[in-house]
Amino acid sequence: MKSRKPTSAPGAAWPVLTAVGAASFCAGSLLTWWFVAPSASPRDIQPLKPLPAFAPETTPPDTTHLSVADAARTMADWYYDHQKWAEAIARYERVIAMGQDTADVRTDLGNAYRYSNQPNKALEHYEVARRQNPQHANSLFNLATLYAQALNDPNAARTLCEQYLKQFPLNDGAPKISQFLQEIEAQAVERDRKVDRLLKGEPGKK
Repeated sequence: MKSRKPTSAPGAAWPVLTAVGAASFCAGSLLTWWFVAPSASPRDIQPLKPLPAFAPETTPPDTTHLSVADAARTMADWYYDHQKWAEAIARYERVIAMGQDTADVRTDLGNAYRYSNQPNKALEHYEVARRQNPQHANSLFNLATLYAQALNDPNAARTLCEQYLKQFPLNDGAPKISQFLQEIEAQAVERDRKVDRLLKGEPGKK
């Protein structure tokens, strides 16, 4: 889950006005908003989902008007959005060295390490983010999914999912964490059944 503020993309079906002779009537309008949660943005890490799609921009942003640290952060985000993980990692590390060491930056850096198949480095930065800001929901979200998906530790993942739901019950990520927790528990039940069948001498029974 990317740490930056989520965006929303509205869509609408507008009213239709029809006139017949001198009579006219108006059909009411229907306005539907599609809210894009943090875990659904192109930058997010989602449970059991593929890598984020490439961002459409291909030209690096102009950072000449920014401070050195802000320029490094802007470029780190740009490389992240374009899945250039090595470049993103180098610039996030530079941002931290320049003093912008925040839970958001640490989480983004952890995500970049995670997508570059370095889960232990991702773990390191997620945990730093948690220590920096215990109220940082995204780092906890990503930490829980990391334990389940990359570190193969469902017990730790379950504990973190339960902590997330207790700490952030109304957060946008809560429904996905609830679903993820159900999947973890279902897998645990199935493992227990397999162990039970093995103990009963039924290893081949489905």
